[in-house]
Amino acid sequence: MQQLIALARQQLFDANLQRDFVEQTITQVKRQTMYFSEPNLDTFIELLTQNRSLFSSEQLAELEQAIEPLEDDLEILSEAISLWSKNHPEIENAQFQLLNNISTISTALLPGKEGNVPRLKHSLSKKNLKNAIVQGSVPKKTEPPTDDTP
Repeated sequence: MQQLIALARQQLFDANLQRDFVEQTITQVKRQTMYFSEPNLDTFIELLTQNRSLFSSEQLAELEQAIEPLEDDLEILSEAISLWSKNHPEIENAQFQLLNNISTISTALLPGKEGNVPRLKHSLSKKNLKNAIVQGSVPKKTEPPTDDTP
């Protein structure tokens, strides 16, 4: 009976370790997705505003329709942009070039390496993405004022 209880405790302990591992893995994947969403959207807005000739009027209309029903959530918008871009290789390649110019995503965006994290150029929101699609412009991200006064 004691051996059965010990075995049950060991199995419970093992199950808890597995659950903890799965939860940590999920957290890590979510964190990595978040770290990709922001530069992904930022570079796409950059293409819309600075390299608009890549987009046909039909593509812009299609993109606007794809974005309209989505939540104002950076991860959702980023995923939608990525899926849409897969059907438009010229745009996807241009975006990858911009992302590569930022630096290597996997190393630059690691937590704790704030000095290496590239600054975003645009304020990221569904509204600003739609403005970039429709008008080809979006407000630049404003930096908080620094107190340089002596």
